[in-house]
Amino acid sequence: MGLIYGTVDVATGVFEAVIRDSFDIRPSRILRPANYNARSAVNFSTASGNALTLLDLTSGNAARFGVPSDVLRYSNHKSGQFFSEFVYAQMPDVDGILYTSRFTEALCVAIYDRGISKLTSGPGSTRLTRRLLAPVMAPWNVQVL
Repeated sequence: MGLIYGTVDVATGVFEAVIRDSFDIRPSRILRPANYNARSAVNFSTASGNALTLLDLTSGNAARFGVPSDVLRYSNHKSGQFFSEFVYAQMPDVDGILYTSRFTEALCVAIYDRGISKLTSGPGSTRLTRRLLAPVMAPWNVQVL
């Protein structure tokens, strides 16, 4: 099972993919080049006429569906990975999962390999740099070196 993760903004993407829980034991919130230099971002959307079928776990749906809170909120991602593998295997018509970031509460999506053909993206990717990250991370009290 392959996955693509998406978010609605760069800051959420940085928290979800780069920072994760690394600030939990640090008094200062500093993002160093070694953490982001090799990473890039791609702007993607669904191709015209290709809607994704997503399991929506936002707005209380996780509780309505009986999804344990550890799946969405626990820092150990094994529960979430197990749940995602279950969805992938048992719900073949579902292309991915819509959820909220446990860091910023913005919308995020995990798209399975079977939904990737429904996506389109612009040309190339944008490398994560200090110039790009510093202004978007400042409101989150994250210093970018």
